[in-house]
Amino acid sequence: MKQLSRRLASQKGETFVQIAGATIRAVARGVIGVAALQAFLIGIGLVTAGVPGASLLTLASLVLGIIQIGPTLVILPVIIWAWTAMDTTTALLFTAYMIRRKHAAPLA
Repeated sequence: MKQLSRRLASQKGETFVQIAGATIRAVARGVIGVAALQAFLIGIGLVTAGVPGASLLTLASLVLGIIQIGPTLVILPVIIWAWTAMDTTTALLFTAYMIRRKHAAPLA
């Protein structure tokens, strides 16, 4: 890529390739970081609520976050399960935590 960019745009072409590479790395780190933080918060909620299989659900949330689908596919069935298996107050608190965590926007 550097050789091709040098032929097309001299020194500026090589600089553009370096900037593009740095940008891609920064975005990838950001995506993984946000997915990890999101999965961590989901895991805390699942463990606190006593959801069985919390570690596997947290891992699934991490993977879905990294591939940019989002953890809704994991959280929604767990919220439905919570309303059938938990008392109303616990299910309501769990749902509020999961929905608030899901809609919280990252700072960056």
